[in-house]
Amino acid sequence: RHLLARSAKESEGNIIEVLTKIDLFKDLDRPTIKKFADVLSTVKYKEGQKIVEKGQEGDVFYIVKSGQVRVHDIGLGDASFDDEVPDAGYWFGERALMTGNPRAATVTAMTEVDVFACDRDTFETTIGPLESILGKASRKRFIKSVPIFAKSLLSDAEFDSLSSMLKVRKYEKGQKLA
Repeated sequence: RHLLARSAKESEGNIIEVLTKIDLFKDLDRPTIKKFADVLSTVKYKEGQKIVEKGQEGDVFYIVKSGQVRVHDIGLGDASFDDEVPDAGYWFGERALMTGNPRAATVTAMTEVDVFACDRDTFETTIGPLESILGKASRKRFIKSVPIFAKSLLSDAEFDSLSSMLKVRKYEKGQKLA
């Protein structure tokens, strides 16, 4: 019993350590991160296996624990973006969770990959409304992906400030923007 308890405690400690290194969780207190760590599931993917596919409905949020993924076929409407090959700690799936829209990209395992996964209901009951946690970080990531900002010399604090000034507006097809 003691060995199992120690193993479970070490595993929880490893999950918390990974989560505290992710900027998405930097403003959360330790008890909230611990609650989130308790509800995460670890899922393994083999090299070449698709984790999410563009166009699918999504209700699961992912964090790459280990391994490497490729984010490709990225785009919304007529806009498209270059493929990305992020490191461990990369999180994805938040847009589909927050908006209910289909996935905007495909994510494929480049090596064997372990991800932490959490569904929408669990996330909201454990941490709170998705928009308050994921919205700001998601907007910041989007701004950093826009070519003019990606090549800028803006600091992290300036990206935070810029993302906090954004307002989401929806337009109907054919509606004039200016």
